Amino acid sequence: MTKARECFARADHLASLSKFCLLSNKIILAFYGDRGSCIFSTGVVCDVLTHYGFAARPLRVEAAVFDTKPGGRGVSLGRIHSDIRRKTAGEGAWHGHLVSLVDHEYLIDTTLDQANDTEPKLRAEPVVIHLPTTDWFLCEDPKSYRYHRTGNLSVFKWSDSTVRYAEHPRQNGFKYAGDFQACRRKDIVPTLIAMARETFAGADREI
Repeated sequence: MTKARECFARADHLASLSKFCLLSNKIILAFYGDRGSCIFSTGVVCDVLTHYGFAARPLRVEAAVFDTKPGGRGVSLGRIHSDIRRKTAGEGAWHGHLVSLVDHEYLIDTTLDQANDTEPKLRAEPVVIHLPTTDWFLCEDPKSYRYHRTGNLSVFKWSDSTVRYAEHPRQNGFKYAGDFQACRRKDIVPTLIAMARETFAGADREI
């Protein structure tokens, strides 16, 4: 594959995954009934993308959304370090934040808009991040504070807010949450596979 064709194919993948991300957000929200569904949503997204030949897996992260305006507030989902003692998560839930890592270079967060439930002015949106265009791979030492961090990104279409992702040092917990059990998503996965068929038609999987 030539470099020009590779760049074109990557852009095509980003466009397709972005379209799929918005579709997933809409369909899963209607099915689940709440924006705070990162575990359930990630399970669904990984199942559907795996069906279409992508290498998709859950990734526990911290997602920090900030209002860049003076005096603006922020929200941190899945905070890595916190001195606040939190109550036990609700049934089937979990205190962390989960996204999908696709082909080791795309981060898909279909539930980032849940930040708006706490701070509506953030106007956060579901996002797909092409990690090689961020600071993500600048540090590969898991013991370093800078390990797998994107830096602040301006990625929202309708907002000046920024988002920053960091891989959580503990990739655990979510697998035992009720929302991650395959039986809970068995009805929606085939539906989303069918609805995404046009989005991924002819997708070049050589990359």
